[in-house]
Amino acid sequence: MDSDNLGRRALLAKGLLVSSALAGCSSTGSTETPATSETASPTATETATETATETATETATKPTLEEFSYPEGATQESIIAGTLFTTHRAAMVAGESATVEINQETSRSSSTQSLDQTNSYTADGVKTITETGGVTETRWAPPEEELAYVQMDTGFEQRYRIGDNQVRPEALLRLRLFESITQGAEWSNAKEIIEVGDEYAATYESTGVANEQQVMNALFGDSLSEFTATIAVSSAGYIKRISYEMAVERDQRTVEQRSTITVDEVGETTVSEPSWMSTAQEKGVQFEYSKTDDGQFVKLEMVNGTEISAQTDANISAEGYAFGQLGESVSEGDVLYLGISESGELLSGVNSRPDGGTALGEFVFVDLRAGQFTLFSTEIRT
Repeated sequence: MDSDNLGRRALLAKGLLVSSALAGCSSTGSTETPATSETASPTATETATETATETATETATKPTLEEFSYPEGATQESIIAGTLFTTHRAAMVAGESATVEINQETSRSSSTQSLDQTNSYTADGVKTITETGGVTETRWAPPEEELAYVQMDTGFEQRYRIGDNQVRPEALLRLRLFESITQGAEWSNAKEIIEVGDEYAATYESTGVANEQQVMNALFGDSLSEFTATIAVSSAGYIKRISYEMAVERDQRTVEQRSTITVDEVGETTVSEPSWMSTAQEKGVQFEYSKTDDGQFVKLEMVNGTEISAQTDANISAEGYAFGQLGESVSEGDVLYLGISESGELLSGVNSRPDGGTALGEFVFVDLRAGQFTLFSTEIRT
């Protein structure tokens, strides 16, 4: 099923929503009754009765493992990983909208990076909020537009950029990660019924690794050294939450990752255009990009936005790698050339191509940063 049709399918039946209305009690006294009598606390018998009623109601509404309505691919005894992922994907497609929250921490050597991200996917637009490195990035992609608008906010300063709307629905909904963990692990029987948001879900724990390469699709490495995971399966047909801890060996170093991904508001997510949209349209830095005909330079034409200072950091990675500052400011209408010298130094020029340069190859990554703000970042493949 084509992932690009995610926003165009019929709504799936919503997940299990459980609520209980608890009756209160009140009394009215005559005008001759003292005020203290009207506000007197309930008797011990009344309190005990109400508590017992509430507990009984809560116990009745929460299903047991035997009573839980398992989706296709899951039973009380086990899960069939391939079938469960197919069920999950179909539910996300049919739901037409969803919110996916990612909380992730990745450690390598003495460095640790944290990521908190919320992806809201609907037919009316896509909004992604990412918090990392002291900057909150809010990305807004209007429906049926090829551009996405980004606000970067430190709490004291805001900058804007405009880029291609290249993020596919499958990436926003983390479908590949769900597939990797679900099909890469061996799973236990259902352990317990928990409440996640306003839904009940059956939990399963990993008991081993069924496919190491599949698991490492979630975190690339040369080999897998540690892995544990849990999943919570909703009766509405999708995996409500997936959590894992894993470690891989990469380039003779250990990389560890802890992650929790939660799916919410399937079929109920709504988004709206952000209040800063007009500011982003005016001030957002935007480039049109390509490689020069001889493949030695990346050519960036600034077509929108406020001036970029000469102190902006540039990184370019291709057959080699180079970084440094631009050395010249760039304004709307200017063309910026970036390349790598034979000695591995950054070559930069505004409105004129620098001398020298080496073949960049078929894949080039370019990044422009002003302090904490990413002004431009893309991959160019030829």
